[in-house]
Amino acid sequence: MGVFAGNLSIAAAENVYSNTEYDFTSIHKMVVCEANNSLEKGSLTDDDLYAAFTIAPQKINFQISGIRDFNGKITKANLGGIAQYADVYMIPTVVRLNSTFVFFEVYDAKTQKLIYSERIKGVGAQSQSLYIETTKNFHKKFNDLVIGKVKPEKKVDKAA
Repeated sequence: MGVFAGNLSIAAAENVYSNTEYDFTSIHKMVVCEANNSLEKGSLTDDDLYAAFTIAPQKINFQISGIRDFNGKITKANLGGIAQYADVYMIPTVVRLNSTFVFFEVYDAKTQKLIYSERIKGVGAQSQSLYIETTKNFHKKFNDLVIGKVKPEKKVDKAA
């Protein structure tokens, strides 16, 4: 799906954190959790965000499922059982200041430890296309770690 909004753009992603000890090539399944969303006036609904964040690009080397696919077996409040369904889980967080930022945090399902975090700045009106494009950008970069195309490295978050 392409971007149709004329005033939409994706700024460069900032790799906030990568666990350099983690074997990203062992990832085969990811569960996408509900987004942390502050629901300011004009925000998309949780359902719209969920639909955008669970879209998988065509060329990735791991399976993506949404947490709603497990029908109460795992919940945002109880992520302990997620390891029987996936290797990792991702929690997107939407922050709206002057621009929209999406934080994608990936956790190891067995240890519950953060292994990867990335902040992507989206510029433009609140729309599902904005979140779909930031999600595709995240998946493309994360897939490069999964296939071993790039090595994990720690970087300093310039906005911190």
